[in-house]
Amino acid sequence: MLATPAGVVVISSSEDEAGVMKKMSRTYLMTFALLLSWQAMAQDEAPVAAPEAQPVVQTPPEEKICTLERNTGSNIPRKVCLTKAQRDAMRAQSQQGLRDAHLNTPAASR
Repeated sequence: MLATPAGVVVISSSEDEAGVMKKMSRTYLMTFALLLSWQAMAQDEAPVAAPEAQPVVQTPPEEKICTLERNTGSNIPRKVCLTKAQRDAMRAQSQQGLRDAHLNTPAASR
């Protein structure tokens, strides 16, 4: 092989071509063996069972539920205690507000 100043390798004889082909075939064989071993390892692993679902606890509507909530722009959590009925009313009011806002926008801006 001849090396040029630009770093380009020129193959000068058929013996060098055979050496390059051996290296390439060795590389391909190693890659193939690696892929086969990876596939075999993936098949050996036992499937992971999904975690069991937690039962949903039904709370009476008059029982207070306290949560820590963070206001937008604040890292300090605030304790908010509301009954289930109050949370349901707030959720319904928010959804209705979003529906009204969507219906009152001009059709061109949707």
